[in-house]
Amino acid sequence: MSRRVNCFRCQHFYITWDHNFPKGCEALDFKTRWFPADVVRQSSGMDCLNFKEKPKKIIERQIKSTRKGNKIYRGRSRK
Repeated sequence: MSRRVNCFRCQHFYITWDHNFPKGCEALDFKTRWFPADVVRQSSGMDCLNFKEKPKKIIERQIKSTRKGNKIYRGRSRK
């Protein structure tokens, strides 16, 4: 059995400003409510073939910033 594709580790994955469709894939040029890899698997029966892993430095920086409790997407705190 193949492993599930992790969209958070893909270079093509992005978060949109659209409340109804918050996740997107630049490679396939679409936005969705679910993870793009899940939509691809459901519609074609195959894993996403456009998956391209982010560089390790970027992944490590994202993991480190979330472990410290940094609020990346919540904006600035009031003083």
